[in-house]
Amino acid sequence: MSNHTATHILNHALRFVLGPEADQKGSLVAPDRLRFDFTNKSEGSARRRPIMSNHTATHILNHALRFVLGPEADQKGSLVAPDRLRFDFTNKGAMTADQVKKAEAEVIRIVQTKKPVYAKLCSLADAKKIKGLRAMFDETYPDPVRVVCVGTPVEQLESEPESQAGMETSVEFCGGTHLAMAHHVGDFCISSEEAIAKGIRRIVALSGNEATKAIKKAQVIETEVLNVKNTLSNPNTADSKALSKKIIDITEEIAKATLPYWKKEDLRNLLKTMKKSLDEAERLQKAAHASKVLDRVKSLVEERKADKFIVEILDAGSNTKALDAALKQVKTSAPHMAAMFISVDEAAKKIFCLSSVPKEAVSAGLTAIDWVRYLTDIMGGKGGGKAESAQASGPNYENAPLVLSKARDYASQQLSG
Repeated sequence: MSNHTATHILNHALRFVLGPEADQKGSLVAPDRLRFDFTNKSEGSARRRPIMSNHTATHILNHALRFVLGPEADQKGSLVAPDRLRFDFTNKGAMTADQVKKAEAEVIRIVQTKKPVYAKLCSLADAKKIKGLRAMFDETYPDPVRVVCVGTPVEQLESEPESQAGMETSVEFCGGTHLAMAHHVGDFCISSEEAIAKGIRRIVALSGNEATKAIKKAQVIETEVLNVKNTLSNPNTADSKALSKKIIDITEEIAKATLPYWKKEDLRNLLKTMKKSLDEAERLQKAAHASKVLDRVKSLVEERKADKFIVEILDAGSNTKALDAALKQVKTSAPHMAAMFISVDEAAKKIFCLSSVPKEAVSAGLTAIDWVRYLTDIMGGKGGGKAESAQASGPNYENAPLVLSKARDYASQQLSG
């Protein structure tokens, strides 16, 4: 079947699929191919416009990657959709956040030149001579071939193929639809960069309204992050637990949100730094508090060295390590003495008790596990351990005075023999 006959059949097929609005606007019949131009009103401009934007942005991104990574960054595939563009390319490793930021900035630079997007059919041999031309040369291209260039007339590139003009912007073989002007792309951002195969990376980027939404979302989250940072810098207003939860919540929000990739990385790193600072401050605070608790225990033991047991409420909150350190201090200073220390964390609505009993007290009838189990109903929780050491916790923190009294009575009864 000849290409001429095939053109007539294709005309009918398009009207059959798309309806009578698919009107012929031109055709070319050559020995090796046919070309058919037609209208398609069934695909509305609301859908075509963002596709055009993403297509032109894809071309500019191709140039930007070469600008940042070098000529080895070769295109391996792409997808242009109304809500995003996807671009696959060769690279030995992951792009850094700074490289992604530079590539994004180069795209924006070209977009903001407000220059036309030129397209022209050229001789394939002449087009291949243009310095800086980007194409997938393992593909077969028609002759003549359509050349699309952002900002520089294709005629100029044809007449001066060795000039640097083609290296400074996007020049590609392409038969697709594009914007008339570079700045019609609108906002632009790269939202992700990842590996899809060995030596192959994939970028997903946004243009126009979708990019605007991502950029505005990033600004909102950045404001939240900076508010946390400002609060953290003021020790008088900083609530470490509330700030820690806020940092975790924002980190989770960032993970789910579509944002400019480099901004997402910047915000994550800032949050990590703040969390690390918060954790270190909390560690130092706990250490200082534990030191105070230990000093008090030393003083109490010194006063009661002759006693068989000691039971006290210590101001350690939920820091059970501080209670454990206090028990070890008793073992060191008064190895004959059984000890139980109780602490309350009102914010967490919990009560804790830890006990330590020497062997001679165990032989006399007092075991650590029975001691804490005697108190678990009052504490409203559970306990566990062994004869010489045990612990318990529960939600009835308001019963601390009763726990103290009952613990002393139990120890006194068991050791009275």
